[in-house]
Amino acid sequence: MKTGHFVEGLSNVQRFLAGQRTTEQRGAREANWHLVKGEPGYGKSRTLMWWGAKRTLAVLRAKADWTPAWLLRDLCQALGLQQSYRANVMFESVCNELMTRGCPPIVIDEIDHAARSFRVIETLRDITDTSECILVAGGMKDAEAMMKRYPQIYSRIAKVTSFGPATAADVSQICEQLCDVELAPDLADEITRRTQGRVRLVMNAIARVELFSKGTRGKVGLADLKGKALITADDRAEIAA
Repeated sequence: MKTGHFVEGLSNVQRFLAGQRTTEQRGAREANWHLVKGEPGYGKSRTLMWWGAKRTLAVLRAKADWTPAWLLRDLCQALGLQQSYRANVMFESVCNELMTRGCPPIVIDEIDHAARSFRVIETLRDITDTSECILVAGGMKDAEAMMKRYPQIYSRIAKVTSFGPATAADVSQICEQLCDVELAPDLADEITRRTQGRVRLVMNAIARVELFSKGTRGKVGLADLKGKALITADDRAEIAA
């Protein structure tokens, strides 16, 4: 499997890019948050990491026990700034650095953790208000409902992008670009059905196809894997969760 390659043409990725363009072209400068939500396994985190690696200096994962100071320390580290025991010093350093560098976006995955703390989410608002940088926030399907508890935060969300199951066309793209063997359409369709479009499980299925099809010549079809399990009990548990 081609592990280092990112499949850019997937429907969720294209929806994310369209949502980001909407956020960047917003009228109100303070409406500078882009919320990306969806169930686990649909490719949110991988998309944010791929996009963030090209477009920003700070890609963070929110922590369950984040405090404003811990958030600021993580931002200082990402931006290559000196950390301080004084939160106000770190806040000024972060905002000044962002403005000096042309206000690159900040990417924070698992925003649900941050949304549990009023002080942390307010600190993020203060940073984006002061620097006018865009915040791209990834979270679970309930992340939007969590944000609605804070009207002053929710009003700053310019766009909400929802990630859903990969389509059959998406899975065909993934198989074509990442799988080391050529898959027949009936096998790609079966992978879509068995994984219910969860990209993480699609990748697991591709790895098993490659393992099971060693020595097979030409396209690998569903008949070639008769009696072989494309997904495991753990995969089924993730689908059922």
